[in-house]
Parts: sequence; structure tokens; C-alpha cells
Amino acid sequence: MTPAYRLQWLGPRDARAVARLEAALFDREQRTGARDLREQLAVAERAGENLSIGLYRGRRLLGYCMMFVEQDRRRICAYTGLPPPVDNDFHGPGIYVVDVAVHPDHRDQSWQLLRRAAAVIESRADLRHLPREGLCTQALLPFWQARRRTLRRIGFSLVKATPVCDPDTGATVYWLRFDSGRPTREGRLATPGVRSLLGDTVTHELASGECTVGVVRSAAGWSSLRDDWERLCSRTPGATVFCSYAYLRAWWEQLGLAAEPYLVVALDADGSVRAIAPMQIMHRPGPGANTRCLGFMGMPSEVDRPTVLAAEGDVLSPSLIADYLVGHHGVGWRSSILYEQNPDSVFYQAMRTRLSGLGMLVESPEGPVCPMVEVQGTFDAYLASRSKAQRKSYRRHRDRLRQGGALTMDTIDSDAGEAAGLSRYLAVEQASWKAGSSVGVARSSAHLGFLHALMGMEDPRPQLQVRVLVLDGEDIAATLGLYWQRCLYSMHIAHSRAWEDYSPGFVLTGMELEEIHARGLCERVDYLGGFLSNKRGWATHYRETRALFAHPPDVAGLAYHAYHFRCRPWLRRCLVQLDLLDTAIRIKRLLGQQGRFA
Repeated sequence: MTPAYRLQWLGPRDARAVARLEAALFDREQRTGARDLREQLAVAERAGENLSIGLYRGRRLLGYCMMFVEQDRRRICAYTGLPPPVDNDFHGPGIYVVDVAVHPDHRDQSWQLLRRAAAVIESRADLRHLPREGLCTQALLPFWQARRRTLRRIGFSLVKATPVCDPDTGATVYWLRFDSGRPTREGRLATPGVRSLLGDTVTHELASGECTVGVVRSAAGWSSLRDDWERLCSRTPGATVFCSYAYLRAWWEQLGLAAEPYLVVALDADGSVRAIAPMQIMHRPGPGANTRCLGFMGMPSEVDRPTVLAAEGDVLSPSLIADYLVGHHGVGWRSSILYEQNPDSVFYQAMRTRLSGLGMLVESPEGPVCPMVEVQGTFDAYLASRSKAQRKSYRRHRDRLRQGGALTMDTIDSDAGEAAGLSRYLAVEQASWKAGSSVGVARSSAHLGFLHALMGMEDPRPQLQVRVLVLDGEDIAATLGLYWQRCLYSMHIAHSRAWEDYSPGFVLTGMELEEIHARGLCERVDYLGGFLSNKRGWATHYRETRALFAHPPDVAGLAYHAYHFRCRPWLRRCLVQLDLLDTAIRIKRLLGQQGRFA
């Protein structure tokens, strides 16, 4: 993708932009219109079935690929009023390619749009086997047929075009059947040495020998790093599941449409990889144009405590990578935001010092505190170490629930049960306050797709674990986490609104910890950052973090820092003094929830 362009998931909020592009490209009778587009996207988004992608340059929509997952393909016939192709029973699920359109002045980007759309499907184990169907007019059929080879190369191989008669107009239209064009999913292929894949290299002469630092920007180059990535991740102090190859690759394939991989790699003289910084470039809105912003891949919503991957004791590589990044300021990026950094890490301190020396506006506010439980000894001994109020509250709420019937906990922690476990968690989340909100697993089709993509990654990968609190056969609360390297990362928890007065989530957390202690399932439970009120009482220790914001001292940078580090803290203090902070947060959440399907 050319740097001037970016891809982004399309949702109901984008309906007007799509309608404007329709008006510029199609006759009136061929347009869907903003109202119907908004309804289609909203319905698909609520069901987690939206796969639509937009092509942008700056803030302007230049093209789109509208795709939806259909659980029953007969619904496509109901939408269009067309009969199914005679050689296809049209039963079962499939992917409906509704429309592909790109502005004539930017048609050269069409194949990049379709290639990424195909990659999104291919990365999900639950979708890659499904048939893909669309419609085209008789006039457009030669266009698609003439490009069979290109379509096959990008993952949208045109298999068949079946004519049917439109009962309303009598015109002939064609059902198009696509598949991936690949016999198997792309695996690990023979690749050239990592050194040949690095761009913009800088070589340092060290006492221990030569060290070369460069950047990998392509997906193919990223794939070639997999073995070294996993090796370094297992040796890096403080590395989390969110630094693992499988997690970040699944994130990029589903949620990172707008992100440019910017993987900074340090090599020894013999070509062996000694460190990797999993960075990305994001295009953030700015006055007049988007600003290229450097950050860790996946930040901030899906990755906690990211770090440079380097073996314990290697303090030189993070410093050299910081030198490299700062040395490319103004060329590769203009601003930088690093969230949830270890304030004692060599990389964080090096970046802070070098960015300040560059004359940039630098702020390093406190980040979220991350509570954890070190699993040692028995659960009874652990519970005895909690406060008296915590122990009493846990037992009281558990006993109240037991008065309502048989209280049990189901644990789904096998690879074979991941899909079923995810379905049970989603059912509980749908019955909770998180349904339709901007938090939770199902807050968007893309976020749900990310978990499906993660479950479809090759091993070694994190294992999805779900625990469900069951009262007389009814699922009333559930947790969802990732198990990786003897640590359980607790990512989501939800409970049914019908039982919220009984604190079932609180009880489930205690029962989960009891099982982990009894079975020796892991060495640590990491509750990450975010909402701490329901986590502090269980934690045995915490990890503090800091963020790092750096912007050029221009008008945009000065305005950003004045708002975020002067105005917002002052406003927050005022709301706290007036006891209105919780109210303001609820209003903000409500507005976000309403806007999601606007």
C-alpha cells in the first residue's frame, strides 16, 4: 500500500461517505443510498458479520470492498430478488461480496484493496473455507474474466460465472463464485536471509563486532522473522503474550488495516537476529494532513506493556534501536506515542532522553497500574492473605448464589474447545451491560474476527481459555483469557444483567483462582490495566507503567500537548472535586455506544 493511502474498516458511520462515492461513480438507479447503507452496515456489525473495508487517502474515501458473512446464503436471494444459480443449492453460510468500487483516478489501488480483503478472510479459520459469491452485470463480466490471473494471485480467484434472469427487468446478471486461489494457507516458505530484507540499514562498529540495524516493512519479511521472534520473546524479561508473533500477526491481519509494519531489527555480524522492536506507523489526523505517528504495534487498545524483544542482559540492542528510530524522525515518522512502558527499561529511558535532545515536546505521564496474582501454595493460604473485607465479601456472595441452586464452574482450556468456549462467552456478554458498547469481545466485527484469526494461527500460539459460572444450568458469568508461557492473561469478564445484584463476576474470579491454585495451571494471573475496582482486592503485586508522548514543537504539537497535558488534567480535577467524574464517564460511554450504530 502506497504510504499516501490507508485501509480502514467500514461501519455505519461511514455510510454517508460511501453514498457520496456511489453518487460520483454510479447512475441513480444503481445507488444504494446512505440510509440503506447505514442499515446494512449496522445489522452486519451487530451480528459480527461485517467484513467491509474502505480505501482512504487522508480523510477522503476513494474506494471500498463491501462484504458480509451470510449464515444462510438464501438470504442473498431475498435481498436481491434474484433466483439462485441452478448449479448451486445456496444453503449454508458464505461470504457475500456486495460491491467493489474505486474512484477512477485511483484504480491502481484496487488490487491492494482486494488483496487485503482476501487476506482478512484467509487469516480466519472460521471463514477461509466458505464460498464467496457476488453479482455483476453483463457489461462488467468481461472486466472480471479478463483479470482472472490477477484475481487468482491476490486471493480472489474467479471460479465460475453463472447467468440468471432478473425477474424485474428481464436483464441477464451473473452470479460470480470466487475462492482463495490457493490450495493451502500460506505457511512458512523458504526465504532469503534477514539481512537482505532490511531497509535503511545503519551499521555500528562495536567492541564485540559489527551490528546492523534496519527496518522490515513487508508482510513477507515479517514472516521470515517468526523463528527468531519466538526465540527472543521467550528470553525477553517482561515480555507478555501481546509481544508474541501469533498475537501481533493476528492483530495486524484483522485490526491493523491502517497500520504500516515498522519492524526494527538488530543483527550481529554473522546475520543472527539479536533484537526486534515490533513498531508500527499510524496515520493520525492532523491539521491539513495526517501525521505519521510511531508506536508499538497494536497500541493502545489491544496490547499491554509492549517492549523491545532482546535477551536478558542485552542493554546495547535497545539503545541502538532507540538511536535508529530517533535518527529516522522526519523521514519515517513525525510524532511518537508509546503506551504502558516499563519506566526502568533501557529502551524507554533511551527514547525519552534522545527525543528530548531532539528538541521535541516530550511528556511521560503515568500509565495504568497492572495488578497480578503470583500463584504460590494453596488457595486457602492465598485467600487468608487477602483483606478481611475481601474474604467476607467473596464468601457472602458465593453463598448467596448457592442458595439459588447448584453453582458450578465450567473450564474450557483445550484447543478443540476454543470455538465453543468463545460462543459461550459471547452469549454471556450479549446478556451483559457490554452488549452494543465500545468494550468487550464483540464490540466490532473486526475485534471478533481478531480472536478467530488468533485461534487459526499456527503453533506456538496463545491458547484461548474460557471459564463460565453456571447456576442451575444457566450461564450467568464468564471470563475470557489467553494462556501463554505459564501465565494467564485475563482479558474480558462479563455477567448477566439479571444476576448483577449477586456479583457473579466477582464470585467467578475467586472460583477461577481457586481452580488455578488447586491444579497448578499457571505461575501467574495477569489482570492487565483498565478497570481496577474489581481487581485490586485479588492482586498480590502491581506493575507500574508510564507513557511517552513526543511531538514536533509546531502549532499542531503545541495544541496537542496543551489539550492533553494541561486542559484535560485540569478538567478531570474539577470533575473530581464536584463529584461528577463517574457521571461524565457514563455520559461519554453512552454517547460512544449511540454513535457506534449511528
